[in-house]
Amino acid sequence: MPQRPSYYRRGRRPVYCSDACRPEASPPPPAVTEREYEAMLIAQGGRCAICEQPEIARGKSGAPKRLAIDHCHSTGALRGLLCQGCNTGIGLLADDVDRLINAVLYLQRWKGEGH
Repeated sequence: MPQRPSYYRRGRRPVYCSDACRPEASPPPPAVTEREYEAMLIAQGGRCAICEQPEIARGKSGAPKRLAIDHCHSTGALRGLLCQGCNTGIGLLADDVDRLINAVLYLQRWKGEGH
């Protein structure tokens, strides 16, 4: 399978995972070979590095999607493979640890309340 860059094309315009991954951003996310991806996948037991579940999202063909290659948007360093849900979740919270902690605390306040 050919390596997909940190963007994909929708029509004629590239779509990036974030503004930090645009060409003018520094540094760019590292390229990962198929062999490196497979090694990461095996090391993680074929599961998401956050929720520890296999990918459940399906592509248009109905086949399961591959785990996303997560990277730090400020350093470009690889962090691990994530399912679509976890990758989207940390992305929507801007990879901000404080926001993530506040989200956990918020959910814990309601845990067991049936809400």
